[in-house]
Amino acid sequence: LKKPGVQWLARAARLERERPREQPKRPLPCPPLALRRRRLSVTEISTLQVNPYAIYARHVLRLDPLDAIAADPGAAERGSFIHEVMEKFFERFPKGVPAGGAAEFRAALEDIGRTCLAPVGIAPGLHAIWWPRFRDIVSWFAETEVARRAVTRPLAAESSGRLKIETPGGDFFLTGRADRIDLLPDGRLAIVDYKTGSLPTAGDDKAGFAPQLPLLGAMAEAGVLGKVRPGAVGELAYWKLSGGEEGGRQKEFSRDDGVSVKDAVKAALDGLRALIARFDDPSTPYAPYIHPARVRFDDFAHLARVAEWSAEGSGEGDDE
Repeated sequence: LKKPGVQWLARAARLERERPREQPKRPLPCPPLALRRRRLSVTEISTLQVNPYAIYARHVLRLDPLDAIAADPGAAERGSFIHEVMEKFFERFPKGVPAGGAAEFRAALEDIGRTCLAPVGIAPGLHAIWWPRFRDIVSWFAETEVARRAVTRPLAAESSGRLKIETPGGDFFLTGRADRIDLLPDGRLAIVDYKTGSLPTAGDDKAGFAPQLPLLGAMAEAGVLGKVRPGAVGELAYWKLSGGEEGGRQKEFSRDDGVSVKDAVKAALDGLRALIARFDDPSTPYAPYIHPARVRFDDFAHLARVAEWSAEGSGEGDDE
């Protein structure tokens, strides 16, 4: 039994010595223009900026990750749940503040929450975590909503649209959905984005790596978000709805270089045109991890074999 084993081990060792090891390379696919995506959502633009390979895998190769078998609902389901609750809340209270004020808002939100949470089918253990955090969100949101409606008027919730942009490769369509659009006292529009996870930093906003809100602003100014009339945008804000001790938090889209919201919207649209023009060039590759420090989620890292070529010290994949 030992003698044949020694023979096969020797052969394996000889193969390892004789076969030159191929250096893992970063994939750089360059599909022709006809196969390149002509429509992306505002949330996908940041992916195209930092990890184009993920756009290539999903929209050129048309791959979708399989859901894990019998997996518990996670961050994506929690985010969908919160957004659905807020949409139904605005259907029930399209304007003004009811006689019951914040207390009536809280009761309505919890009632809507129970209805929306039931189909999610979370286990009792997860319910014991999700529901208290949701009630924290409800308390903060109800108080904030009363104060906000004293000075603003809700216009729309979950408003979708499509903006046509002319580029060297032909028409490109930017799609998006605004979680909330309000009318400010001066007649300008306010766009609010609900976040259940981490918020973009001021550095992200300034560097242009958080283009979702200003691009939604560009769509609002063009009048392509639902039935909201075109108008200047005066406020872009994130509302962090994650529960816990603070319940929620509002953070303005901000840049520390003094750029106004109006100019930030224009800069985001100009940046998008330049980005699409770059990928309209068939020689531009859909490279993975152009800015690895900014890649938060990646369903295709295994396909791009990131762990292999980035571990070899190739120098590629360092944040630029």
